[in-house]
Amino acid sequence: MAFSLVMHGTVPRDEILGVVVGHVWYFFADVWPGLYEGQRPMDPPAWWVRLWEGRLRAGEGSDARGVDGDVAAAAAAVGPQAAEVR
Repeated sequence: MAFSLVMHGTVPRDEILGVVVGHVWYFFADVWPGLYEGQRPMDPPAWWVRLWEGRLRAGEGSDARGVDGDVAAAAAAVGPQAAEVR
């Protein structure tokens, strides 16, 4: 921001707005859930998730916003090497 101010002689409003929005997003995504029992105000409402992802079928899990099975499976250690990792 200081570089833009020095080089162009104008206040970089777009950069300042980006910093403000980034700090607000960080607060509501990372700080707020720890303070208010996991509540996440920046998550979309359930009706919006159902609109784009559809309803969950039996056996898919109970939380539409949970971790994808592919990601969880890739992160889990399986087999004899699982005991070595722990």
